[in-house]
Amino acid sequence: DGCLGCGVVGQSTTEATGALDVGDGATVARAPSAASEVSDPVLTMRGVEGEGEKEGEAKIKVLTKEEKKAAAIANKKNVSRVWAMHSGDKFYFFVGTLGAFLVGGANPAVGLVLVKCIKVLFLVDPSEVRAQALLWCVPLFLVSVGQMCGDTMRGWGFGKPGE
Repeated sequence: DGCLGCGVVGQSTTEATGALDVGDGATVARAPSAASEVSDPVLTMRGVEGEGEKEGEAKIKVLTKEEKKAAAIANKKNVSRVWAMHSGDKFYFFVGTLGAFLVGGANPAVGLVLVKCIKVLFLVDPSEVRAQALLWCVPLFLVSVGQMCGDTMRGWGFGKPGE
């Protein structure tokens, strides 16, 4: 009656996982024994093959305040470590951010100019169509050049530090 995936020899699955066997093959998960042990719990779902009664079954772990604090400290250390690795890359990030702003401004501008270009197709006078088409082609060309430059700056500025 041992649990193969639990790693505990001599215990049934329900004993190893902390569940209560209520008969007819049904089990009910057991709540923490004392409310004072766990204050402000955070539940995390973990599906690990080979653990639990069924393959891929979700496990629930209740984190205590101390475990949450330790996880927060570890996370801060990881963020500090990442920024320390990129200490000399501020210029690249600046160029990438500038390119991102350029692309972010160019996308709505393309939409506005494109609407003006399409409106030109519904004019009746051919000379007016030609004049308006030339008028709106120049801004569309300039916005597209800005989009290409911004995308290049963004790709280089954020890609170079990641090499």
